[in-house]
Amino acid sequence: MRLRKVGLWRTRRNDEASIGLRLFETIMQPNKLLVQAGHRSIALSILGQRCLGLDGKLDHILLIQRIGNRHLERVVRRQIHHTTTVFAVSRLIHHRHLALIGRLVINKMSDTRLVKLYHCVGDAWNDCGTGYVTIQYRTEGSGANLEVRSESDASVMLQSDISTARNYSRQGSTMLLWQEADGRDLALSYQCSAGLEEIVQQIKQIRKFTEDDFIRSMDPDEAGERTESVSTEPQMAVDKDKDLPSMELQPLPTPEIPRLEEIDAYFENISKLRHEALTKVNRPFRERFANLCEDLATQIMERGYVSKLLDAFRMCEDLEDTASLNFLFRIFRSLLSLGTSSILEQLFDMDVILDVIATQEYEPERPTKHNYKAFLTGEAVFKEIVPFSDRTIVPLIHQTFYIHYIKEMVLTNVVDDFLMGTIASFINIKQGEIVEKIKSDQAFLVALITKVANPAEKGEIRLDCMKCLLELSRMGATVGMELKSGLHETLCKFDVFRIAEPCLSSADAELRTATLSVLTVLLETEPSMRVTLAHNSAVHTIIGALARRFVSEPILALVKIHLTVLQYLLDTNILEIVKFPPHLKSGLLQRFYDGHLGHMLEVFDLPDPAALTSIRRQRIENMLEFLGFCVQTHSFTARSYITQHSVLRKVAMLFHLNSNTVSLGVLKLFRALLATEDDFYIRNMVKFDVCKPIMACLERNGPRYNLLDSAVLELFELIRLKNMKPLLQYLAESYGHILRTLTYVRTFELLLLRNEQNKEVVNGSSESKPVVDLRFKRDTSMSVEEEDYFNSDDKDEEPSPTGAAASLLPVPAGVTTPQFRPRRQLVDYDDDDDDDFLTKRKKSG
Repeated sequence: MRLRKVGLWRTRRNDEASIGLRLFETIMQPNKLLVQAGHRSIALSILGQRCLGLDGKLDHILLIQRIGNRHLERVVRRQIHHTTTVFAVSRLIHHRHLALIGRLVINKMSDTRLVKLYHCVGDAWNDCGTGYVTIQYRTEGSGANLEVRSESDASVMLQSDISTARNYSRQGSTMLLWQEADGRDLALSYQCSAGLEEIVQQIKQIRKFTEDDFIRSMDPDEAGERTESVSTEPQMAVDKDKDLPSMELQPLPTPEIPRLEEIDAYFENISKLRHEALTKVNRPFRERFANLCEDLATQIMERGYVSKLLDAFRMCEDLEDTASLNFLFRIFRSLLSLGTSSILEQLFDMDVILDVIATQEYEPERPTKHNYKAFLTGEAVFKEIVPFSDRTIVPLIHQTFYIHYIKEMVLTNVVDDFLMGTIASFINIKQGEIVEKIKSDQAFLVALITKVANPAEKGEIRLDCMKCLLELSRMGATVGMELKSGLHETLCKFDVFRIAEPCLSSADAELRTATLSVLTVLLETEPSMRVTLAHNSAVHTIIGALARRFVSEPILALVKIHLTVLQYLLDTNILEIVKFPPHLKSGLLQRFYDGHLGHMLEVFDLPDPAALTSIRRQRIENMLEFLGFCVQTHSFTARSYITQHSVLRKVAMLFHLNSNTVSLGVLKLFRALLATEDDFYIRNMVKFDVCKPIMACLERNGPRYNLLDSAVLELFELIRLKNMKPLLQYLAESYGHILRTLTYVRTFELLLLRNEQNKEVVNGSSESKPVVDLRFKRDTSMSVEEEDYFNSDDKDEEPSPTGAAASLLPVPAGVTTPQFRPRRQLVDYDDDDDDDFLTKRKKSG
């Protein structure tokens, strides 16, 4: 039996089911873990088994959402569509995928779980390293381990049995101390008090601790106050297996109108058991309830219970029996709230789903009934502008809409994460089926794109087709990676981007909005679409249309979106990753800068401040932000354009508009320019005297401490820290008399001091002799005492920041030498170790 490494664990077992079970138990344990997979933050295991339904079956959609890895997502969708247990999943997913999940779970925990582990040896506490702490519940259902895994390599640093450890106590608000069964004294130092509080509450649930056990090390007064404040809180205890209530499923009452009250009480009791299953720590309780739900779903299906209840509902509705209708409301609400996949499948069947929604119209607490069914059958109109070749798509779309309506409208007052997650999984499954069928319907896609791109088509038809394409794009963004890539490849095959230019040039604002939304969804969710579009000749027409519409767009909300889409198209970082041909990339940028950027910069031509409307101000602010993007992304091309076309002069004139938001945008752009430390930008800022309007803005702002003042100070501080000598000299010579009067902060004083130091260095270097390479020539001017000093051992003297070495530096007249504090070492190393290291170096030398 060979040794096999699986993620974070080493095992000698060949049973892959056991490996998968251990790993998925880590994911499904009731800990509040935060896992960031890809670009999404996904909460795992908030309460109980989040990837398993209460019927014990694996909900693979929830699993996919919580994993978030593209490659693994494809594997899951291919291989476990029909699996029902964790063991089946573990047999299908490869070890490297399990390792990936393990690393995500362990390495991406919340900062509240970050701790330092200490071990007491004698009278000293030894630092054992930094890691993440979790509570690992054992599979047999009783007891748990306190586990710490290393922050660097996720290895196990500590595994402590909570049931056998003793003398847990707090020290301060971030330290937990206890003694192991073997007599070792251990301690965990938390980064924040919230993490300690969370672990303490879990230990209290497992050990049935009172608060007194954790405040032994506090002061008596503080301990008394804390005990008094928490003594009234109920203590949660773990149910032992022998104390579990009996969960034998009783026969379902006959679905008749006289027995509706009995049926309501029957399902109400099951709902109470569900609440306990979600809140209790004990695993056998949850397993028994999962088995009960499975038996209940089997009985409901075999007896046709849902159909018979709906027959009773129609009869009560005809008789206007309000009391019975209220009972049926609660019965079906209980069935929905159970959240089991098998029961929801019966309730969401296309033959009964409208009647199930109708039962939720008779809410007992509401004096009048809802009109859900009337809205769905009357007001909600399904438009089929282009007929589908596959007619099975239409009922699938209706069913998906009804399920989404239940989630968003019918259950709008229900706060149940487990139920909402289960319904969302149904919606994702149905959307995936719709996308798969539409992707295969090539005749539909060709007709849809052709109608949108045809300017001669009626405006209403073009708008409806564009909305259909937008809805399809949004569905494609939520499905699996493989299906999403297939949809995008199909859309590119039929040249979907040819619709952009005629629609963006349209006078219909709603059509332009839908077009921008389609472009945003396609380019944002799938970066490969940007590369595909960059190879397409239509990219130049789209960029031109976006640039022209940005200048003339009358709708405020659309101004920003135009530049967002432009940034997606001109983001060369993506092109460099895929090794896009350099000549095509430079050609794309050159055509934009030469043909369109100058037209976009016309938004700065606003000589009269009174003409500054809200739409013009928004356009100027967005353009300043877009220029910052160009400076950071297209360094060489943007620098050439800005220096050749005197863009900084136009930008500096925007200070005269007396708008704080515009001034902040200008300062942000200058900050981006200086961050590049490019001499071209620095010389242009000196040449065009851009600091003059900045000083006027600072003077106009006065003594107010606001965001504008902070932005100006941050800009001057950057100039000083980066020691930009041309700007320092320019500021000191042109505005030194103003800067000396600004004494409310030391920024300007230090800036002038830095300029004086630069002058001293320049003057000193001009009078000094040529530098001689001492590697080849001995300096004979050095005295014997100085040679003895440099040849002496450093251990004999303590270094002083104000000693001979510091006195050799040139100091301006009237300026005192600052006294620097010695740096504090992060780790206090022992002197003996240093001596041993130096001794080894001398011996090896």
